[in-house]
Amino acid sequence: MTSIMLKGDRIANAMKNSPGDSFLVDLTEISVNIERDEIYIPVSLLDVMKSIKKSLIIRSGGTELVLRPYTLDAVFNETVRGIRERQEVRELYVKLDLRRETRTDKTLPSGMMPVSAVNGIDIQAMGFSITYEEMAMMFHDRLYNEDTGLVSEKLDLLLNTYVGSGTGSAALIDQYTRNLVALIEKELSVYIDNTIRTTKLTNTVREIHTFDTPVSARVRADETKELMSAYVKYKDASGWRKVTMREAGSVVMLELLKPGTFVILVPDRSIGGIPKGHWAEDYIARMASRYDLETVFPGVRTNFMPDSRVSCSEIVLLYELTSGRTPANTGLNIRSRLYELGLDDVIHPNSLVRDASRQQTAGVLTRLLAVRKGLDPRSLRPGAAISISDERDIDDQYYLSVLMVVDINVMQLDTAGRFRPKGTVTRAEAVVAFVRLLELTGEL
Repeated sequence: MTSIMLKGDRIANAMKNSPGDSFLVDLTEISVNIERDEIYIPVSLLDVMKSIKKSLIIRSGGTELVLRPYTLDAVFNETVRGIRERQEVRELYVKLDLRRETRTDKTLPSGMMPVSAVNGIDIQAMGFSITYEEMAMMFHDRLYNEDTGLVSEKLDLLLNTYVGSGTGSAALIDQYTRNLVALIEKELSVYIDNTIRTTKLTNTVREIHTFDTPVSARVRADETKELMSAYVKYKDASGWRKVTMREAGSVVMLELLKPGTFVILVPDRSIGGIPKGHWAEDYIARMASRYDLETVFPGVRTNFMPDSRVSCSEIVLLYELTSGRTPANTGLNIRSRLYELGLDDVIHPNSLVRDASRQQTAGVLTRLLAVRKGLDPRSLRPGAAISISDERDIDDQYYLSVLMVVDINVMQLDTAGRFRPKGTVTRAEAVVAFVRLLELTGEL
């Protein structure tokens, strides 16, 4: 964690003399590889922001937070009224507690995965027992006091160091000087942190629970082809809430109404339980990269079970998913979906709980081909003569469908030339067939 105290007078002057309606404070170099920043802002700076109507942008760890002039106004003033009136309070500060971490745990919305850091912001108001000017003088004295200052102390070390006069001595002096400068920065940081902690009046700390005007967050997200969504979880809420966002390249912008946690998410397409080198591994991964197979096979993120038999219900859901009809049928049971999709002439409603046969799967696939091509399914015909050794076992209603899927190589015959129309289909076989068809129609 880093503790950062903004120089209120210097930033106020820079704000007044800079163009535009915002002023950027970039803490990126300070916050590299650090998951938390505590940033102390003098309340007097907030007053300057209001007077010149200029926003303050804090950039830290790939995220920008835009505090507008009236983000902390009436509600804030009411919250801190009692603090201002206390005699021991010499200066009032706002502390921004900024957090960012990478995680994929179960506290995030189900079925989603992050493409940004999980960011958090908490805000407190607090009183200090010394003024900003007094604190600045203490820091200046710790640095530049002729007898006890850090600069004088390290300069003495440098002047009393002998490195010789041979080759490389200049480089050694240069490296030693850089090390001493880094040591000054470190020791001054410790001194500032200790000063903040010893002069902060803990009995004056007040939580800020809401903003008068929203804080704008600009979050850098990883490159992805998935549809991104912004989620927030406010401190007084029990769950995550999807919010409106805007994209500008790799940056996502959203508005925060209150302190809380925010993250950019995409659907989790990961599939578990597929043995390394499984014959359908690549097909399954390709399908999962475009479609959420969890809606068809619940639990696939943990274990897809590629060799389990697929049911008629699951074939119907695969058709619904790949035909783009899922949102329209949200809330319907599987029987109602079957009728809405117009598949009740391909799969009988009473068969939904049974294992899907290969000929039923062929019927659904040809229906999907017709939908994707914008054709009447009755007009589909194979492009060549197809010889199937067990064609007499194919039910009449599925005969043309079987010929079609074999002709376009979506489903295949075995080495003996049999289709095995009454045979079952595994999850892997079903997904492979759908992928092959979607490749033909240009969807994959």
